[in-house]
Amino acid sequence: MTKNTPNLSKKTTMKPPLRVLHLEDDPRDAELIQALLESEGIVADVTRVDTREDFVASVEHGGFDIILVDYTLPSFDGLSALRIALEECPDLPVIFVSGTLSEDTAAEALNMGATDYLLKERLSRIGPSVRRALREARERIERHRAEDAARAAKARFQGILEIARDAIISVDSQQCIVLFNQGAEKVFGYTQAEAIGRPLDVLLPQRFEDVHRKHVEEFARSPDVARTMGQRREVSGRRKDGEEFPAEASISKLDLGGELLFTVILRDVSERKRAEHRLMTQHTIAQILAEANTLDEATPKLLRAVCECLVWDVGTLWRKERDAAVLRCVEMWHRQSIEVPEFEAATRSLTLKPGLGLPGRVWSSREPVYIPDVVRDDNFPRAPIAAREMLHAAFGFPILLHGEVLGVTEFFSHEIRQPDQDLLDMMATIGSQIGQFIERKQAEDALRQAQAELTHVTRVAALGELTASIAHEINQPLASVVNNASACLQWLATENLEEARQAAECIIEDGHRAAEIIQRIHGLVKKAPSRPGPVDVNQTIREVIALAHSEVSHHGVSIRTRLDDDLPPILGDRIQIQQVILNLVINAVEAMDGMSSAPRELIIGAANDSEGVQVSVEDSGRGLDPGSLGQLFEAFYTTKPHGMGMGLAISRSIVEAHGGRLWASPNVPHGAIFQFTLPIAGERAA
Repeated sequence: MTKNTPNLSKKTTMKPPLRVLHLEDDPRDAELIQALLESEGIVADVTRVDTREDFVASVEHGGFDIILVDYTLPSFDGLSALRIALEECPDLPVIFVSGTLSEDTAAEALNMGATDYLLKERLSRIGPSVRRALREARERIERHRAEDAARAAKARFQGILEIARDAIISVDSQQCIVLFNQGAEKVFGYTQAEAIGRPLDVLLPQRFEDVHRKHVEEFARSPDVARTMGQRREVSGRRKDGEEFPAEASISKLDLGGELLFTVILRDVSERKRAEHRLMTQHTIAQILAEANTLDEATPKLLRAVCECLVWDVGTLWRKERDAAVLRCVEMWHRQSIEVPEFEAATRSLTLKPGLGLPGRVWSSREPVYIPDVVRDDNFPRAPIAAREMLHAAFGFPILLHGEVLGVTEFFSHEIRQPDQDLLDMMATIGSQIGQFIERKQAEDALRQAQAELTHVTRVAALGELTASIAHEINQPLASVVNNASACLQWLATENLEEARQAAECIIEDGHRAAEIIQRIHGLVKKAPSRPGPVDVNQTIREVIALAHSEVSHHGVSIRTRLDDDLPPILGDRIQIQQVILNLVINAVEAMDGMSSAPRELIIGAANDSEGVQVSVEDSGRGLDPGSLGQLFEAFYTTKPHGMGMGLAISRSIVEAHGGRLWASPNVPHGAIFQFTLPIAGERAA
């Protein structure tokens, strides 16, 4: 509003007085008009002026509700005054009150913007005319306010439309585009001029056109005024170049006099989805490598994870052959929904040198490589086959270990895709992870081999301590063989065939007994890989006792067993379990050596336990030092003058490798108890 906007609130009670600016050179006419207004109940505060200067000054000062203008004055005229009033205070009503106003002049004044005109000889209309002028002025002001507010709202809305990063699109009831903001231009690639008037279908993948049209029609019939899409089903858009992208969208409707206007606000979530998929890929790859034992085991899972998480169709692994400087495909995975038999056959039969094809380029550069369309690539030998089976975009990355390329992985898509540096950076990192996995597995294999060597050495060392006992065990059946052979010869000389036959049978029996002893020794001494299988714990204990019997007796130790008859078999390596029991038996015998007061007794037990089968070896020797219990199973810790300190450490590693545990405790009143548990075959397999 201007400085001369009248106070025309609907609640006006005409109190305070109506402020009137009256351009009139006759004071009597001015007084008459004021009196007529008051007779109509309009209390007026009239300011009369009769010159241009006073009129302009009053208008500029402001504070009036209405202007009354005489048409003819000595030094001024009403039309000029009207022009000044319209320029300075366009919302203020102006009424001509004159005695010399022709119809043409009155019409001209009304056309210029005057509210009304009255002839002085007909002043009876002054009250109604003033009231109508004030009412129209109030309505005009309110209309202007509403128009100003509408313009401001439109400007704000237009500003929001233009700065919004989301696509904002309005369509009519025929689903033709009527509004397309700058955000939509950036998201879809169409200009506003290209989009306006076209059906909304151009922004949707073809397979979703019917579904979306039905959704909008159903929404038009529903009482909802707004609805969020993308919560229960995926929403996809289609750019001008045909590329599809994931989106979140909401739709609202507005009834414009029976014509529905639908507005869609759509957000391109490609970057967010891409980040989520890449994070999922990295997590899945890390989990696969953590759980796999070999690269051959992990490879098909790695190819599948990359294809499924990053939406690629085919994945292959090329490995560098050791003898020839070429790459050969060793693994391939593709989605079940696609068939690429010719491409797969060609890939598996192909060998590539450095620089040749996508894998060869990755090999020679040691960097990831991206090809938007292999069909048009000059250095892709499988391009004709890829064209026939509709494979286009591809990328590959190296598997590196200390800067050396061990292999190359490549992936293909049915779509043409532009290079993605973020993708290549991530895959380069994954290639390094796979290389580190290979290095870790090589180190683990070397460690296992070293442990096997050390276990074998300690096993042979343990047998070395039983040399005298083993010689005695073998000498007994051999001496019997000699005696029985001599007797057999004598019986044959006297032709006593029955006695000779019995002597020969004794020779055979003694030979078998010696062979069994040698076989048990050979089993412990030979260097062979672990062969897990069902193991009878009681039988294993009896074999160890038979092997160590002479040594135990030589030290004056008596052996007693407590073996449950219903023990289930455990799953393990029989030779390694024998080694653990033999080591504990030798330690027990040595612990009792030199004990004169107490009886030397060795008790070997086997019983069912909540953890499986529990084996115990009890002695009545010197016992354990409570301060050394924590070090007892550490490598190179020993209480023997000439011990290596490896026996118990290796025994514990063997037991733990079988899924069990080994521990020691005092044997009251004296001695020590060594116990270990082994899970039964079914539990360990589960």
